[in-house]
Formats: sequence, structure tokens, C-alpha cells
Amino acid sequence: MPVMSFSIFSDTHSAPSKPRARNLFLRIVDAIGDTNRRKAEREIARFVARHGNRITDSVERSIGERFDQH
Repeated sequence: MPVMSFSIFSDTHSAPSKPRARNLFLRIVDAIGDTNRRKAEREIARFVARHGNRITDSVERSIGERFDQH
């Protein structure tokens, strides 16, 4: 015999919640950050290519000195 289950805590009356859309301002800030990150990655790749395509200790130190913005 089939059994039916019932819960008094059923969510049948509430609509499924969807994730909130990100604020437009935050999306713009994220896009700018992503653009800057990709630009820095391209510059670092060019720097490494000019120095033999190998990341040695000295190349890594130079990258840190040259691209560190703190």
C-alpha cells in the first residue's frame, strides 16, 4: 500500500528563491578589477618572455619590485 507523507513545514506556499542579482556598481568595480588583473598578467608574461621564459629567483624578485603597487 502506498504511503503519503505530509509535513507541516512544507514550502508549498512560498516561491523558490533565486539568487539576488549583484548591484550594478559592484559589477562595474569587479569588471575594472578583472581588466586591471588581466593587464598586469599580460605585462608580467611579456617581462618573463624578455628574460628567457623562465621564472628564476632574480626574475621573480624583479617582478615583485616592478609590479608591486603597495
